[in-house]
Amino acid sequence: MPRVNRAQKLAVNAIVALEMNQTDRFQMYAKMAYQTNPHAYNVLIVYALHAVFFEPIETKLQIFNEWHQRAPTLWVAKWGLAQCLQANNQADNALALFDSDEVVAGSLQDTVLQAIRSGKPVIIDDDFVQAIYQHIYHTFTN
Repeated sequence: MPRVNRAQKLAVNAIVALEMNQTDRFQMYAKMAYQTNPHAYNVLIVYALHAVFFEPIETKLQIFNEWHQRAPTLWVAKWGLAQCLQANNQADNALALFDSDEVVAGSLQDTVLQAIRSGKPVIIDDDFVQAIYQHIYHTFTN
């Protein structure tokens, strides 16, 4: 139990550091939390946000794959995994994440799906980061 509590506290410290624009502290706390308990969902999603900016594609792929396995219907996890797969020359696997019959034309999901189909990079921008952050906030406050 102490490892779980420590990891959760470190994940919270990472988010506080991020909110205070302390990038180095965010990076340090997110890594420490993940190293302490990589199985805690709260820790995983904080580390996923960290990975977007600070980890190589191989690590991003592992983290977003794990997140998607744990939350297969969560759009932001799918979006991150699609980006990683596309960047790792696995466009077919990225396409397989989507049920095109359920994607609404003109939606963000449609934009991502069209990027994958055309071979363009999947967009990782402020909308993506905000979507992760909103999920983190929702997870930590519920």
